[in-house]
Formats: sequence, structure tokens, C-alpha cells
Amino acid sequence: MNTLHIDVWTPNAVKFEISPIGGGETLVACAPLNQEQWNSFDIPLSSFTGVNPAAIYQMKLVADDDEVNDNPSKAIVYVDNIYFYQNTTTGVAEQGVAGANWYVDAETIYIQAAGAKSVKIYDMLGKSVYTNLSADNAIAVKLSKGIYLMDIDGEALKVFVK
Repeated sequence: MNTLHIDVWTPNAVKFEISPIGGGETLVACAPLNQEQWNSFDIPLSSFTGVNPAAIYQMKLVADDDEVNDNPSKAIVYVDNIYFYQNTTTGVAEQGVAGANWYVDAETIYIQAAGAKSVKIYDMLGKSVYTNLSADNAIAVKLSKGIYLMDIDGEALKVFVK
């Protein structure tokens, strides 16, 4: 888990903050907060400094309907779908390691390996599914959906093919 998700609906709040509580707390503002519609927020757990993800036992939610005055808030907020998940890179976001850049699109791993000496890809059982010991150009490897380990010059990476 590295991300907190929450959906928020409000007719009148102008500010909404959340913090998991566990070993400390750090309120993080969920913005922009649009009134009279559902708002979805995905917040990296690293945003909650001082909070130990393994020790979370409670959530703190703070809403305010008046940013200007310190009057007691009468904000109405409905929340749904509060959960933690592992946010992984998918689609065509490019990733880089020493000597190579790569991305996954559909069921193909594209590797620009200028400067890399070797590229090896293994399935989760440890079976080699691709090896290139002179990886000095562009490589496209078509794979079935699944999780793979890619070794570029000795640096191991986990790759998800969706």
C-alpha cells in the first residue's frame, strides 16, 4: 500500500483535510473540492509525514464551510470508498534506469537501451523469456499479461503487463 483513496461529496464545504492516525498525524488538504458533486482523491502515503502506515488505527477528517472566519463549521460532508492501495505505474509512463528507458503499452515492453550492456526478462517462475546481451538499440518485447522481472545491467525491476 502506498496510496490512500477517498471520495467526498459536499453541498457547502470549502475545505476538506484528511489524516490517517498511527504514530502521528499530518492533515493533508484534498483540493480542489467542488461542491455538489463527487470528488475523488488519491493521496500518496508519503504525504502524511510522521504517520507509520503499519500503525494506522484511525482516520481524522476535517471540513470547513468558511475559510475566512474561525466560526464553528457547519460543513456537511459525505465520504465513501476510503481504502488503501498499491499505486503502480501502468500505461505509457516512461521509466528509467542506468543506461535505459522503458515503458509498457498494451502487451509490449518497449526498451530504449542505449548504453545498457544487457537486458533480461524473467517470468515470476524465474524462467527467462527474453535475453539481449548487446542491448544498444530500441527493443520491443511482446509478452502475455502478467508480472515480470526485468534485469538491465544487473538492476532488477518489477514490470506489470496489463
